[in-house]
Amino acid sequence: LILACYSTLSSHVQASSVPVICKSKNISSKYQLCGIHPDGVRDLQCFGKYDSVGIKICEWKPGKDTSKKTYTLMIQQHRKLCRVYNNITEISTIITLYKNGNITAEVFENSESTNCTKAVFRGSPSSLLRCGPPYNVSFSRHSGRLAVNVNWQKEDIKAIKYYSVRYKALGSLLWSKSHVQSQNAEKCTVENLNSSLVYIVQIQCVTNKKCSQCAWSEAYTVPSELTTQPVIVNLDNTDIAETKGQRRLSLTWKFSAKELYDGFYVTIGKASGESPCERMNTTQPEIRLILSYSAYHLNIRAFNNASTSPAVNHTIPQREDKPSMGAGKLNVTVHSKTSFTIFWKDDVIKNYVCYSVEWMKKGHKAMYKSFHENENNYRSLSPLPEPLEPYKRYSITLHTRPNKDTCNMKHINNSELTYGSTQFYFIEGSPVSAPTNIRSYNVTLTSVVLQWSFIPEEDIRGFLLGYIILYSEYQYRGTSMERNITVDPLLNSYELADLKSGTVYKVQILGFTQAGAGVRSTASLFTTDYQGANLSGVVTVCAVVALVLIFGSPIIKRAKVILWPSIPNPGNSNAMQKIEGPNELV
Repeated sequence: LILACYSTLSSHVQASSVPVICKSKNISSKYQLCGIHPDGVRDLQCFGKYDSVGIKICEWKPGKDTSKKTYTLMIQQHRKLCRVYNNITEISTIITLYKNGNITAEVFENSESTNCTKAVFRGSPSSLLRCGPPYNVSFSRHSGRLAVNVNWQKEDIKAIKYYSVRYKALGSLLWSKSHVQSQNAEKCTVENLNSSLVYIVQIQCVTNKKCSQCAWSEAYTVPSELTTQPVIVNLDNTDIAETKGQRRLSLTWKFSAKELYDGFYVTIGKASGESPCERMNTTQPEIRLILSYSAYHLNIRAFNNASTSPAVNHTIPQREDKPSMGAGKLNVTVHSKTSFTIFWKDDVIKNYVCYSVEWMKKGHKAMYKSFHENENNYRSLSPLPEPLEPYKRYSITLHTRPNKDTCNMKHINNSELTYGSTQFYFIEGSPVSAPTNIRSYNVTLTSVVLQWSFIPEEDIRGFLLGYIILYSEYQYRGTSMERNITVDPLLNSYELADLKSGTVYKVQILGFTQAGAGVRSTASLFTTDYQGANLSGVVTVCAVVALVLIFGSPIIKRAKVILWPSIPNPGNSNAMQKIEGPNELV
């Protein structure tokens, strides 16, 4: 019974041998050669728990001599008790004491040899009540604070009310000048620490009537605080060829403080909020998952045994561009704003009985419903978590789940496949805006190409069935017959043909849905080319050439006279003639 009571106190406690009644005079003479020596047995202490009346433990540290040792423990408590415990081979043993009376304990090492040493302990029963140290301690660091959470041994829980914490930076010789006391027996917060430093921490209960002795815990190393977030360096999102409706996600990231983290928490959940939101641990900065085409929220944090880094968040968008998701796989019939029925092809039931449906307005969080269906190829949902809104487009996706035990997902990874998607309206309306930026180009005698900007989706208020181009000859006064042409909703340009040359046209464009035509665009004008435009150009050129030929020679001569006047011929000069005549010289 005694051994069982103290099995949690020390792993080296030896069951007490049968004590021998002794007389102090005889003991003193027998062990008179044993002395206190710094290299011999030392640090004898006796203690017990407050609720274990009379049962105590005495423990000590052995001498530095490496030879095999045996110990003798003598306990004296006033005149009523003097007991000797012989042939002890461990460094502690269990003893019994009276409730009252101071005690003197002496332990002798190698009592039968000439190298006998001893250690002495004195105290009162009330000073022998020891509490602690804790059996489990956890730390959490954030914003320069250290939160300490302590769990005590079962026999100490009722006795300990508070504890204190001392700390020092790693490598420092000095502990903090003052100890930090806890708020209660479990929690304590240390303020104003340097986030980048590693600390050494020890814990000790605060003494009281039930805990006259409080032992310091072992020294715990608390790593520095993680203050930076991981950085995603690559995300590869590829379809799995052999499995329709699934994709393989390969994600890698990096973390700057490589030596400070123990691993990473990767948390992933469906963007709709459907459970589970699963957290996975990995020691490597990478992860691979098999997911459906649904949207997911993912975050990554680094962690060590004291802190968690800020998270890097990433949204994996819903896959909407796969032809295999459409092709008439799904249909929706809306009954009211709080109910609809979703239909799928009847061959799916052969392989799946668990489904999940997600529906959402663009830019909003998806709503969801998982269900079991093994008879019909449809499911009616009513009532809905939120009423459907008129004129708003909803997208809806059906997923199949291979796990037949439960239609609720147990894990995110490889737990569902996307069967198909479609869109629906509760109530359709006509477009409330028209195409804009209408312009014309490639104008000819009888045709023109028109181009415009699409109507914004939020203004269509239904499934756009096409565009109507309304055009007529523009007349300042009076009216002319208006013609119209319907254009495919995927087009934003069209060539008008069979027009009159040299004519001004007015054009307007509108979109239409099943609910009717929308508003017209602002009128735009364009003019076709004139039919005589090319002939008049030729005539002009010919006229210019003819004028040059008819009037060109006189004009050129006149210009020569003005620009280069004639120089007189000296032979026509009278003076020259007189000189050449038959006159004699005087």
